[in-house]
Amino acid sequence: MVTTTVSQDIATQVAVPKDKAAPPQTASAGPTSTVASEVDRLVDGRFRVARLQKFVADASRREMVLPSAPMSEDLIKSGVGTSGIFTVVEPPDLDLYRSYIPDPLQMPAAPAVALALVDFNMGNPAIRYPEGWVMVKATRPDNGMDLWIVASMPVANVLTAYIGLAWGLPKYISDEMTIGTNRAEVVYEGAVRFSLELTPGSVSDEPALRDRVGSINELGMLQPHIGKSGLVPIHGFGRGGQREAAEWVPGTVKAYFSPDDPWAGLVPVGSESPGVFQRVVRTGQSESVWQKIGS
Repeated sequence: MVTTTVSQDIATQVAVPKDKAAPPQTASAGPTSTVASEVDRLVDGRFRVARLQKFVADASRREMVLPSAPMSEDLIKSGVGTSGIFTVVEPPDLDLYRSYIPDPLQMPAAPAVALALVDFNMGNPAIRYPEGWVMVKATRPDNGMDLWIVASMPVANVLTAYIGLAWGLPKYISDEMTIGTNRAEVVYEGAVRFSLELTPGSVSDEPALRDRVGSINELGMLQPHIGKSGLVPIHGFGRGGQREAAEWVPGTVKAYFSPDDPWAGLVPVGSESPGVFQRVVRTGQSESVWQKIGS
């Protein structure tokens, strides 16, 4: 499986035929349960951003919870899910690593950098999109939970970038993104900027690899937002339900970054580490939780 997305200045990565696009007057007036067109996607994105910003601005609210339905067996069999190449490496430069951890978060007991290039495919081409993750692990001072801070997050269109930037994520628009079973890459300004290449094979400790890679999905990310009181750190994570790997191909992952990127020093040059191509699916009723950090 290889999915290539060329960046477009429209809402979605997968083109919607003009005869299927909904006119503006039929767009939903809030977050939609069924996004069927670029117009729906734009409206849905705008209301999701507004809902989160309202939560941030309300000092009396500490948590926002949104339900997430499990995927059906038919959808899972059709190949939906979060598919891509994942690995976790040890940072060679702890001073650079520490520079990505904002107050009040702290250095974790075991510093780690998570790398992934993924294809979000929920079975609806109007909301399908690729994304890259370069993240450093940090620790919350209020409850000791670990979470991930995003250092870089390439995407492939304007709308996805807008939503991420509004949520405090450092997204940028690539020229092209390719997500495959053995190789995934980001092309920016005509050159490969970030790539992950998997050589399938046995790994020395597969249960440990499952734990490390699973934590990328389970721990969530810090998302600072501009609210009435300034920068508000927020931890997003899942609660309840289950995430399962419908596909799992372990091996060795070779990571590459353009040496000009400020975050390139988070990963050893010529990095090769245990990793996996996997497709993650949601099999139980769960909640997405957005929790403000601190008192």
